Amino acid sequence: MKKIILLLLLIVSSVLISCSGTSKEELEKDVKAGIIEQNKDPNILINDVNLVQTIDNTYEGYVNTTESGEKVQYNIKVVVDGDEFIWELY
Repeated sequence: MKKIILLLLLIVSSVLISCSGTSKEELEKDVKAGIIEQNKDPNILINDVNLVQTIDNTYEGYVNTTESGEKVQYNIKVVVDGDEFIWELY
């Protein structure tokens, strides 16, 4: 499981995805879609992403997953720049 988490963290930390909207709900949808797109492990299901704006263009929150039948929660940080954003699980 640690290998999966590390692999996911490495992939996530380097991803830049375009964002179609500015609302929190749209950002959550776009971030979830990006995580699903990057996830290559069929044993990991991305359930939901919840974000709270912390500073101007920065959001923090969590990602709920199911990994091999076990519920797991990750912290996430998202930085928005215009129509683009980058996210990182930690």
